[in-house]
Amino acid sequence: MFGKMNRVLPILLSALAFCLVACSPSERLRRDVTIQNDSKNQLDWVSVKWGGRVFGAGIMPPGKGATIIDASLPANVTAKVAIIEFIDEDAPGLNWKSGSNEEVRARRAESWTRVPVDITQLSQISGQSCHITFRILSLTDAEVRVERTAGK
Repeated sequence: MFGKMNRVLPILLSALAFCLVACSPSERLRRDVTIQNDSKNQLDWVSVKWGGRVFGAGIMPPGKGATIIDASLPANVTAKVAIIEFIDEDAPGLNWKSGSNEEVRARRAESWTRVPVDITQLSQISGQSCHITFRILSLTDAEVRVERTAGK
């Protein structure tokens, strides 16, 4: 009996050690990204393009926002500008009541608004948990805000 125990004991101790290390609570980076429509316009197909990633927010009435919890941020990005893209639902001919689906889709394909936003401050968040907010202020202006949060 003790012979079998001598063979099994190292395996059990290894499994226990693995569980203690792998399952121990540790602080990890958490980065949430919010896209906020602070304009006076109804926006459609809202997204932020940044460092090869696209963060989508969909349909956004004025004053509303969408948050991507624990977002995977682009790594090693050297760009100083992100692009916020959307369709202004309030523009003539772009709401769904202005024609057939095919007609409206055709008009919308050519009607994207692209607003550049300075993201130089995002280069300073390395190794920190934070909440990043992309604010659409108007059809031509946007800003980014970074709020450090508890965590690593």
